[in-house]
Amino acid sequence: TTADNRLYLHMPRAGKQAYQWLMQELLPNDHVAVAAYDSGLRLHHDFTRDRHRLGLALRSASRGKPPESRWPSRSGPASPGVTLASLVPKLEDVSAPSEDFLESLATLGEGLAAIPGRKNLVLFGVDVPEYGSRKAEEALDAAIESLNAANVAVYTIGVTRRGHQESLDQLAERTGGDYLFRFQDFLDPLRRISRLNSGFYLLSFKSEQPAAGAGYRPVSVRTASDEFEVRSRGGYRYGG
Repeated sequence: TTADNRLYLHMPRAGKQAYQWLMQELLPNDHVAVAAYDSGLRLHHDFTRDRHRLGLALRSASRGKPPESRWPSRSGPASPGVTLASLVPKLEDVSAPSEDFLESLATLGEGLAAIPGRKNLVLFGVDVPEYGSRKAEEALDAAIESLNAANVAVYTIGVTRRGHQESLDQLAERTGGDYLFRFQDFLDPLRRISRLNSGFYLLSFKSEQPAAGAGYRPVSVRTASDEFEVRSRGGYRYGG
């Protein structure tokens, strides 16, 4: 979520239906964490498969309330080996300056990078304020680079459904996710996300980047046939 007043009108319903979706769609090996953004990034629950705890976390996050526990490290057990524990010291440092929304996304990417494999981030939100300015676009680029480096696909859901919102579109497209904003019910985009992730291909190639180098390499994936639609990450980070 983002700290836009319009969100508070829609988020309780979105949270309720997100919980309903989890109850219906959560698979035995799925792990879910809940975070929100108001004046900064708030971790409401670390990764878990506990539906009851996820329901409580979604309820507090969608209603704009603080996490059930002030300290994320005490909010309940995380799934073994699948955790955002690296973020906890920063989140528990109440003296740390608040980040803006895009900086928080970059921070979240850093925390997710420690978890192996492909991850999906479902983001309920609205367009980034002042998107189109150089500062906002640079911050968006940094967030996308961080999320791509962590192998995170972002699925953005336009909460207010007020038409195309460019920053949400960019976040999804450039991380290999999808931007969803035309729907009657929040369950519709959530079920589409489930369908899109029911199967995917893992492609690899030999990089020609020097071993001692470091940077970001954009990648484009396409098919020989126009019958198929490709969704892929926009690139990867290499080196130190």
